Amino acid sequence: STQHRQQYPCPAGTYGNETGAGGSESCAPCPPGQYCEQAGSDLPQGFCAPGYYCVLNATVPNPDGSDSTGSPCPAGHYCPMGASQATACSSGFFNNKTHQSAVGECVLCSPGFYCSQPGLPLPSGPCTQGYFCSGGTDTATPRDSSAGGVCPMGAYCPAQSAAPVNCSAGYHQPLAEQASSGA
Repeated sequence: STQHRQQYPCPAGTYGNETGAGGSESCAPCPPGQYCEQAGSDLPQGFCAPGYYCVLNATVPNPDGSDSTGSPCPAGHYCPMGASQATACSSGFFNNKTHQSAVGECVLCSPGFYCSQPGLPLPSGPCTQGYFCSGGTDTATPRDSSAGGVCPMGAYCPAQSAAPVNCSAGYHQPLAEQASSGA
């Protein structure tokens, strides 16, 4: 048994302050969202850095992903300070950069495109012909929402439309959901 807590110090990635313990088995793993850089620590040294997440036994605030203790925040996600996992940007948004730290770094899906699921690094694809996607759309065929809709009568919407295109003077489009002006 130990005479003092530094006799058998806890290794990096763990912490503990028990005296009378017999070795590293009495050390606790560094908790998720925190890091334990120094051997022999009583407590974790701090929180995982913004733009990174730390899982059990992290030894640095900004893990590089080379082991199972954490990683930089991946594209399509954000990781605030103290994150234990990456948080996905919502449907209708994307984020093409790594190391992001706040929900505000998720970008509204681009006009003419849709973002169908959480955690996208890029938009899912272009809006379907006959529909328009004005931005923040989560489907290729939006139906009368603030983020897009069905192309109305008197206009046409080719694929990747951000807004309906009105027919030219002298032309008429009597149908909805059209991809061309229909001369």
